[in-house]
Amino acid sequence: MSKYDELEKLQNLLKSGALTQEEFEAEKQKIISGEQTSVEQSPDSPHFYCPKCGSSQIETKVFQENSGGTTVTQTKSIYKQKGHGCLWWLFIGWWWWMVDLMLWIFLFIPRLICQLCKKKKYKGKSTSVSQTTNDIKYKTVLVCKNCGNTWSKD
Repeated sequence: MSKYDELEKLQNLLKSGALTQEEFEAEKQKIISGEQTSVEQSPDSPHFYCPKCGSSQIETKVFQENSGGTTVTQTKSIYKQKGHGCLWWLFIGWWWWMVDLMLWIFLFIPRLICQLCKKKKYKGKSTSVSQTTNDIKYKTVLVCKNCGNTWSKD
């Protein structure tokens, strides 16, 4: 096994939580100086012992826990009153304003009530932006291969 492979194996053990930073540095110095390390001696981590049976055959499992997710939503809306198109003004609108004027003159009160109660048409767009943040925690659990005892690494 090359020194690079040994250092990579040590790095994986550090990431999984099987080694502390001090233990990692000590083992790294041993690899660099050419001494035999405890990583070469055993594939399992020799640094942990089962509190129930005292075995050194310990398996390390790392779990990801999601908690406390928050979502922030921002909405921006732009609306304007919808008008008539070019074809409407070309065929109807040029004479409709005269009819509308006559209706205002002769039927003022009923026309006023109709205009106040008429539902207006709106045209527009709305955009929403959502951003979610999650709190991710990693939990290391040690499992004894002999007796099956499990405990957390603190």
